[in-house]
Amino acid sequence: MTNLWLEVCYFINTKKQNEIITRQELIKHLDNIGMLGKWTDGKVFVRSLDIYRRYLTKAGYLSDSGRLGFYKIDYDIPTTLSMNKIRKQAYNK
Repeated sequence: MTNLWLEVCYFINTKKQNEIITRQELIKHLDNIGMLGKWTDGKVFVRSLDIYRRYLTKAGYLSDSGRLGFYKIDYDIPTTLSMNKIRKQAYNK
């Protein structure tokens, strides 16, 4: 697991079930804790976030709210959930 993945999971798990989060809130949180500055290419950073969000949505932890960049939290993310596990959950249903 990457630190970015862990921080994304941590941020989502600090919110309540059915709460709406935005892509911008997540980016701001990661920037505030210094994660954004660790990435030399902002496109890679944003692409990684979008991939993580897609996995979480396809696996059922998040759902689209109907508005671009807004996502509803359906379930807490298990702290043991690795990138390999979430990828399998997302695409091997």
